[in-house]
Amino acid sequence: RQSFSALLIVFLTFFSNAADSQVPTAPSIMKALWDFYDSTNGAFWINKSGWDRSATSACGFYGIVGWDSTNKCRDFGVIDTIYLPSNGLEGKLPDNLGDLGRNLSTFLVDSNKLRG
Repeated sequence: RQSFSALLIVFLTFFSNAADSQVPTAPSIMKALWDFYDSTNGAFWINKSGWDRSATSACGFYGIVGWDSTNKCRDFGVIDTIYLPSNGLEGKLPDNLGDLGRNLSTFLVDSNKLRG
């Protein structure tokens, strides 16, 4: 019975740690956003306001939305929306776009020249 309890604790700890590793971190979110910008020719977007490499937050990035219920930017925690239709994006979507996390519910990039 004691060995079963120890095995259960190890099992639960392993899956708890595995679940934690699925939560995007601030550096992984910023890297995914900058890879998206770079791979879609961001320097030539029609509107790229706020996309500053020295930024420590994506809150001011044009086309990126992550707001809480009080209309305050959530900073790094959650990106809800990428809204960049008809903005001159051109290129291949980066492989790490999924690093933005499971809260990305809207990805509107129509009328651009993108490939998957």
